[in-house]
Amino acid sequence: MSTALVSKTTTSLPAVPWRDPHDIAPGDLAAYIQNLERACLANPRSADLRTCLGMAHAVNYDIDRSMDALEEARAVEPENFWAQLKYAELHYRLRVLDKAEEETRRAASLAANPLQLALARKQA
Repeated sequence: MSTALVSKTTTSLPAVPWRDPHDIAPGDLAAYIQNLERACLANPRSADLRTCLGMAHAVNYDIDRSMDALEEARAVEPENFWAQLKYAELHYRLRVLDKAEEETRRAASLAANPLQLALARKQA
């Protein structure tokens, strides 16, 4: 995933919405979520956009929508490392540790380069 995904879906918002999720204003976060939802409708086969949407919902403490978006990302592209890793991370944050470990192992198996493998191992 890249910031290009977000920048292509927004018009008046910066490409990198926040570095610390605690620093984003609720109104800005809502605007990003709306832009990502529109982008997902326009690009229904984009696992990357759905992963970004899931992450934005998680920052907004909307766990059900976050889980839904990440599950959709995995369904759209089952071999997408980032969708899998963020899905596993959400389970860790929810303290569903058995599921989180299982999903993180799956992410590690999808790693396409040493950086991705290191990220998955670090999460485990």
